Amino acid sequence: EENESVDVPLKFCVRKNIPFTLNVNVTGRLGSRKVIGDAEAVQVLTGESDLQISVDTQTSVNVGSNLIYQFSIENKGPSDATNVIFSDTLPSESIFVEAGCEKGVCEVVSNQVTCVIDHLFADSASAIQVTVTCPNAGNLTNSAEVTADEIDKDLSNNTVTSSTTVEELEPKPSNGD
Repeated sequence: EENESVDVPLKFCVRKNIPFTLNVNVTGRLGSRKVIGDAEAVQVLTGESDLQISVDTQTSVNVGSNLIYQFSIENKGPSDATNVIFSDTLPSESIFVEAGCEKGVCEVVSNQVTCVIDHLFADSASAIQVTVTCPNAGNLTNSAEVTADEIDKDLSNNTVTSSTTVEELEPKPSNGD
């Protein structure tokens, strides 16, 4: 049988400055035979970023008070970070109140707060605030982490832990008793 060639147009979208590999597999013969094939574009992640997370919060609060965690997600570069995921598993002794992200969106499932930032430029930051209430006295330990699609050259600064003491309110002294 005679060999034939066919041009097949491929359309795909690639983010700026991100290389990719195109894998094509075609089987069968041309002519009276049906050709079966598929193509797959595979993104090769070569960008590097250094995400860093930090937290600022109270070291002690009273029972029944709100406890506010102020997280900062920084991208130290050199590349932009995409699909930045912030994950915070709240202490089981706390009750979720609200969460907000300066450059993304947050959702809460059970005691897990997840915020997604689609794009964080190199040498920039985003703030995330998580508020819980503390119904009982004790110690609360909260840990959070951040990841992205790019290679992170320093994973040691991708997690943060904070501790807060929840204290009973001291009874007010009564006058004349």
